[in-house]
Amino acid sequence: MILAGPLWGYALVLALAGPAILTRARWTSRAPMWGVLAWQSLVVSIIAATVLGALALVIPSDHYRDGIAHLLRACTTALTARFGPSDAIAAWFGLAVAGTIVGSLTVATLATMLVTARARRRHQAALDLVAVRAAHPAMRLLPDSRVIGYCLPGRAPRVVISTGAVATLRADELNAVVQHELAHLRGRHHLLVIAALIPRRAFGGIRVFAQAHREVARLVELRADDVAARSCGRPALARAIVRMATAATPAAEVLSSSGGSVVQRARRMAGPTLGLGVGGQGVATISILAPVVLPIVLLAVPLAGVFSATSCPLT
Repeated sequence: MILAGPLWGYALVLALAGPAILTRARWTSRAPMWGVLAWQSLVVSIIAATVLGALALVIPSDHYRDGIAHLLRACTTALTARFGPSDAIAAWFGLAVAGTIVGSLTVATLATMLVTARARRRHQAALDLVAVRAAHPAMRLLPDSRVIGYCLPGRAPRVVISTGAVATLRADELNAVVQHELAHLRGRHHLLVIAALIPRRAFGGIRVFAQAHREVARLVELRADDVAARSCGRPALARAIVRMATAATPAAEVLSSSGGSVVQRARRMAGPTLGLGVGGQGVATISILAPVVLPIVLLAVPLAGVFSATSCPLT
C-alpha cells in the first residue's frame, strides 16, 4: 500500500505541470510527431500511474517483494480473510478506482469507435451520391461554391475537394491541399486524434485530457504540412493555408486543410525548415520516456517477482 501515495502524487504532478511544459515547448511544433508522442506519453503515464496506485492498495506492504503477479491472483475470499478491517476498505477502494478507470476507458473506446465508424459510413454514402470522381482514384470533387478541402479516413479513404476550391486556388496551391490531405491518410493521423479523444471522453472533467486532444489535433496538421511541403513546396502550401483559412470543416470525423492555427501553419511554411538538433532530440526523448519510466521504477521491486509468484499472497 505504501506505493499508492507516490504513484497518485506523481499522476497529479503530471496532470498539473505536464500540459504547461509541453504547450510552452517550441520543439513540439518543430517536430510535430515527437510532440504527438510526448502528449500521448503524458496521458498514458497519468492513467497508468493512477491505476497502478489504486492496485497497489490491494497488495499488503510485506508482499511487495513477491511480485505484482500476486495481485492478479487475488480473490474476494482472500481479500476478506487476509486484510484487517481498515486494510480491506483500502483494498476494495483501490479495486473500485482501478475498475472504474479501466471500465470508463473501455466504454469510451467502444463508443468512440462505433460512433466514428457510423458517422464515416454515413458521410461516405452521402458523398458518393453527390461527389464526382477525379483523376486520382482517392479523390472526389464536391459541387460546392465554398473553398473546401478535407480527407475522410476509413476502409475507402477519400480526399474531397470542392468546385469552389478548384475555381479559387492556383494549380500549385490545389496540389498542396491534396498533398496535405494525402499526408493525413498515409500517416493515419485520424488514429492519433482518436487515441487522444478517448481519454477526453472518458474523463471529460479533467483538463489535461482535453488539452492533449487539442494539441494532438494541432500537431498532426503541422505534420501533414511538413510531409506535403516535400513534394509541393513550402511557398505554395503557405498560400494554400491562407486561402483555405475561411473554409468550414464539414464534420468531426474528417481532417481538414483548414484545421489548426492558420497563422502558425502559414508562418512555419513561409519560414525556413527547422528540425531538431541532437540536443532537441535528447529533450524530446526524455519528455517521451521519462513520464513512463518513473512509475516502472517505483514498481521495479514488485515486478521483479512477476514470473516467480506461484500462489496468492492474500491466502
